[in-house]
Amino acid sequence: MNNILLQAAEVLPPGILEKLGDQLFSIIILVAVAYLFWKQQNKLSEKMEKYIEEDRAQMLEVIEKNTKAFERLDDLIGSRIK
Repeated sequence: MNNILLQAAEVLPPGILEKLGDQLFSIIILVAVAYLFWKQQNKLSEKMEKYIEEDRAQMLEVIEKNTKAFERLDDLIGSRIK
């Protein structure tokens, strides 16, 4: 077993394990940051969807009120013309 490890150590260039460890650490940090950005993006998307739904409901309410007001005006104008 020790003979195999010594042979593997001879084949690998010196310092390669340290470089791989540094790169692995950097990759882990990048993945963590990407995950945090992804979570933040999901939160923002949910807030935006909620805002759009509320805004749409308010807009439909205003349209409905305006339609009723125009119908009353039309009735009023129509009754005065007759």
